[in-house]
Amino acid sequence: MGRDTHRRILRTNLRPVTTAALRVSATGVLALSVLGLVACATGGAVAGPASLDGEILTTAEPLAGDCAGVSVIVDFGILNATRMSDCVEVTTETPAADILNRANVSLAGTDDYGDAVVCRVNDLPSATTPVAVDGHDPFIESCSSMPPEFAYWALWVKQGTPDWGYAMVGVSDLLLKPGESIGLVFTTGTTTPTPS
Repeated sequence: MGRDTHRRILRTNLRPVTTAALRVSATGVLALSVLGLVACATGGAVAGPASLDGEILTTAEPLAGDCAGVSVIVDFGILNATRMSDCVEVTTETPAADILNRANVSLAGTDDYGDAVVCRVNDLPSATTPVAVDGHDPFIESCSSMPPEFAYWALWVKQGTPDWGYAMVGVSDLLLKPGESIGLVFTTGTTTPTPS
């Protein structure tokens, strides 16, 4: 079974289960359930959370070459916005939400899942403009529940490995340290590209 086929099956089967999980724990069980299942879709290429908060220093421009802090990449895909890339200097493990904020990346979660599911990045997709994906009817993202499997924000990380993997926790629970990377890619269709 292909990675994308497996992911679609997981998303379809996930909807009734996560409603019950929300009643048990607003973010803990849901984040582990939603993001743990994604590990199957990536063949186990995932990264886990760390445990310390850190001090944040930022640079106005990304560093040339390798980033000594946390590299931030945002790829808007079909959403008609310019790709973003930044290097946010950190001295210790730091919440991803703080790092993204320092890189001028604003996030909105969903009504049902909070920030365990990213719905909008810098107000995209728009709450008023339809999203058109080949092979699907145009839709307006309401951010009330899980985005459709053919148009959603994928949250990627590089933690202790040169390869990208799906984040295993939501943005507010994800901690990153110097030398690691975070990426958000608006994913459409049947493929899930990594940040580039």
